Amino acid sequence: MDAFLTVERLNKSFDGSQVLTDISFEVYRGEIFGLLGPNGAGKTTTIRLLLDLIRPDEGSIHYNGSRLSPDIKNKISYLPEERGLYRKQRVQDQLFYFARLKGLAPSTIQRNMEYYLNRLEISEAKKKRVDALSKGMQQKIQFITCLISDPEFLILDEPFMGLDPVNVRLFSEVMRELKEKKKTIILSTHQMNLVEELCDRILMINRGKAVLYGNLQEIIHQFAGNTLLIRTDFPIEGNEQVKSLKREGNAIRVELQPEVNPMEFLKLLIEKGADFQSFEKSYLPLDEIFVRVVQQGKG
Repeated sequence: MDAFLTVERLNKSFDGSQVLTDISFEVYRGEIFGLLGPNGAGKTTTIRLLLDLIRPDEGSIHYNGSRLSPDIKNKISYLPEERGLYRKQRVQDQLFYFARLKGLAPSTIQRNMEYYLNRLEISEAKKKRVDALSKGMQQKIQFITCLISDPEFLILDEPFMGLDPVNVRLFSEVMRELKEKKKTIILSTHQMNLVEELCDRILMINRGKAVLYGNLQEIIHQFAGNTLLIRTDFPIEGNEQVKSLKREGNAIRVELQPEVNPMEFLKLLIEKGADFQSFEKSYLPLDEIFVRVVQQGKG
């Protein structure tokens, strides 16, 4: 696939403490790429390196095969976790200012501003000062500052922070629309359910090292193990072929012993009189994979 961003063997230390070690990854054009990891893992340092705010000790970063140039910078938008709006300014003045920094013509700014204010359902805030808005509305304005320049590449750090479920869905819809337009997005968030919904591929960093990287669905399958999700009233407890059981609503997550064939296990239960409402291969949610990987790194 066509790589928009190529990162090779990034190393970075501060005051003799190694923060990143041999981080390599690619972000493909038109995908949503998850940058994940626990607090202090090195995500923010990675983002600062991508934006050329700091320089690596070793390694390289290329956009479309070239180093970061002023022209490429104008095609990148960054939503930081720490917000940076001017609280005493009116919304429209602020959006106009940020767009002008990217070199947009006034007519283009006005068109894009009207579109995204309407799309994010906040057009009534256009002439208000930022400090008169709720935190959720401010978050929408912050998001629009990233979108108004029509960037090719967006880095979104905790974009859902402080949003209610309705607006989380709205932000997610906008991200999918950007992806359909072949925009490239790096999404950094601790909300693993949204990573599962939105991301094509991920990189997980722990203690400054890459611990998971690749296609998200392939990673989820990799962690599936020998586990079934079964809906049945038949008693499974006490079966020596079962390693562990966990009830999840009206279903049972059954982790089998490594040597047990799942189909043979189900066949044996049927022979004993079991009646299944349903059964399927069980996959761990990404948040559980996240916890397992981080805990393994502490061992």
